[in-house]
Amino acid sequence: MRQSKAPCPLRGIVVRLQNYRDADRIFELLTAERGRVDILARGARASKRRFAGAIDLFTSLKVEIRQGRGLNTLQSVEIQDVRLGIRSRLENIERAATLVECARSIVPHEGEASACFAALESGLDKLAAGHHVDAVMAFPALIRGAGLSHESPAHPTGLGHRVFAPEEMKRIRRVLGTGCCDDEAHAHMVQSYICSIVEDHIGKPLKSIA
Repeated sequence: MRQSKAPCPLRGIVVRLQNYRDADRIFELLTAERGRVDILARGARASKRRFAGAIDLFTSLKVEIRQGRGLNTLQSVEIQDVRLGIRSRLENIERAATLVECARSIVPHEGEASACFAALESGLDKLAAGHHVDAVMAFPALIRGAGLSHESPAHPTGLGHRVFAPEEMKRIRRVLGTGCCDDEAHAHMVQSYICSIVEDHIGKPLKSIA
């Protein structure tokens, strides 16, 4: 099977990076149209000019890829948003990393994921703008986009995550019902609750909170 001659355009967010061979890099782009897409960037590590600074976590890119028998190969890249604000605080990085891991856990390869993409993009944008608490509402939006209910039981399934007290569940449901979170204490509870639902769904702990 020959590679297609016409490059395929995509827009997405970088959610995973992996060094490959001596000079290459594989990255995963989460897109609205095709879900998660693995892309090979040849020479990305060997040259400061080739794709310089473009391929980084949490960054929005417009790319052109060439599809073939193996990995999709990167042909061109345009940076849309590097979201430098995320890296201004450790708390932002941690929340962004957990949000990205949740997205990667529930978004399929090569499948439509427009609602999940919108939730991830919104959450990362809020973190980059310094809205650390507001960004947590991307977590319930993400699982709704994947067709999961936030009414799923968040109780032990052998994964070691916490059990929520009745008063905590009341506060969590109030935040989920209103779509508004007022402080970091409530934000942390909501994030933990949604993460436990994702863990129940995938049957294993999330690495970012293990």
